[in-house]
Amino acid sequence: MLASLFITAQEGRLAISINGGVGIPTRYFRMGTANAGRTTQSGVSPGYALPGWNTDISFTSTPSGFFASFTGLFRYQDNPRDGNGIRKFHGSDGLSVITGHWQTGFLLFGLASKGITPRSNEFTSFYFKLLIGPAYCKLPAISVTGKTSSNQFYYYEQSGKAAFTMSYLLGAGMHVKLTEHIGITANLDYFLTRPEFKEVLVRQNSTYTGSQTIVQNITVLSLGVGLVFFM
Repeated sequence: MLASLFITAQEGRLAISINGGVGIPTRYFRMGTANAGRTTQSGVSPGYALPGWNTDISFTSTPSGFFASFTGLFRYQDNPRDGNGIRKFHGSDGLSVITGHWQTGFLLFGLASKGITPRSNEFTSFYFKLLIGPAYCKLPAISVTGKTSSNQFYYYEQSGKAAFTMSYLLGAGMHVKLTEHIGITANLDYFLTRPEFKEVLVRQNSTYTGSQTIVQNITVLSLGVGLVFFM
């Protein structure tokens, strides 16, 4: 988990935050069960994604007398791809796999609660947020080469691709005041989007060339901790 810096708003104030954390893939994004050699793809593709990291910057404004805070968030999410899972899918431990990372950047806007402060401890507060906005997603390329268990040469290549789509984030967190202007924070977010990567080029055993459309659910559970600077 990366160290993080989190600046949050108090009543009637503006805040800017810089945050970092760990991003854990869930569901189809972490699975590896679909047929990678198909020329057309329906439904949702597995992502072979591994836990990664993210960093973000956000802006928060809390108007006096309003029931919630206005929030904007830009986050970059990086998740490595499981080369061992791809190797097993293609059927031989003797294959060499080269693949990149899933990269997702998104700009979201929405509302966050002002915080729930227990009467027994006025220095601790909890918040919830719901955000929506566009996301830019990059599908990593795949290259698989080597010899199969039957000692036959095998080659598979899938190109990388980028796509824009809508995305959503539901989050919760807490911050604890240490002084009037400084505290510590922890947050838990769930991000989801569903890009469609079109015209992904595929070549297999140097005798087949085609393209496919890959629909990918990208779902990430993020956990972050850090410092809070009350402005």
